[in-house]
Amino acid sequence: MAEGGALPSLYAGLATAPSSGADGNSASRSARPSLPETVTYEVTAETVPSGQNADGSVVDGAFSIPLAVGYKWRIIATMKANINGTEVAILTDTYEMSEAITAENPILTHDFVLKPISDGVGKVSLGFSGGGVFFNGEGDNASVFTMSAGSISDNKTTNNDSLWAPAAGGVFLDNYSKFVMSGTASINDNSTILDSAGVKVNTQTDTFEMNGGVISGNEVTDGLGGRNITGIHVAGNFKISGNAYIASDNNLYLEEGKYITISGALNPPAAANGIVATITPHSYERTDALLVAETEVTLANESGKFAVKDNDTTDITIWTLDSEGKLLGP
Repeated sequence: MAEGGALPSLYAGLATAPSSGADGNSASRSARPSLPETVTYEVTAETVPSGQNADGSVVDGAFSIPLAVGYKWRIIATMKANINGTEVAILTDTYEMSEAITAENPILTHDFVLKPISDGVGKVSLGFSGGGVFFNGEGDNASVFTMSAGSISDNKTTNNDSLWAPAAGGVFLDNYSKFVMSGTASINDNSTILDSAGVKVNTQTDTFEMNGGVISGNEVTDGLGGRNITGIHVAGNFKISGNAYIASDNNLYLEEGKYITISGALNPPAAANGIVATITPHSYERTDALLVAETEVTLANESGKFAVKDNDTTDITIWTLDSEGKLLGP
């Protein structure tokens, strides 16, 4: 029997010590250059009650483990990081079967959600159901993830059973989750067969805040969702400021009624030709603003730093934004 599941293939530079927020409910994990560049995954199993053990393997972003029939098994998936020459477990999840597996029904599936080893640090969880990093909070117990360096890259989502999650190759935010990206952090080269290759901000309670870093190279391989959303899919809240940059090969898709909040002056890199991001609106008939500015920001100074993807061709210059952040058509 082989128990299989999807694993994210790489978390580069993620910090190893989650910490409680001031209210004791939020949790933060940061990526810093001084921390390990790579992590590894370990999958083991034991019978319930104990007596037999099994070890699994992780190959090309998926795991398999041979389990004897006739037993109930407890499967433990763990993420480990090498810290000062010692391999330390930082995240884990356990799945215990309710019934013994049989020769007639030997295949079981389970989406593992890796949670911090330490208790009492909030609701942050990194999981296998969103391709890369999956966050799911609950009410006031918000998931908060802070990433200032390192990368989330080379993750692949291949499940096409639904157009919901796992429709995200890199980062999936769902229910009271917040992701803060800054510094030299990167979300790159992730892929999905659906419609949100880089990041999906799934609900109104979720926020992706991009104060720096780069999103690039993410790819929709089959486009089963029909919208070819390669960069960020915004169905919740999105804020941007500083040196944040979404490369021209990735787009920023806004669901109907959603908009971009500019929380600080934008400074795109020289190679960007002055463009911070390319927007794809759900509808080109929108008359409301796609951009809003916080109090200290002059919107007219920032609106020209966004391009708009044309709805008929690959030319991004036909549609633009006016000084109020509203669509200006051909």
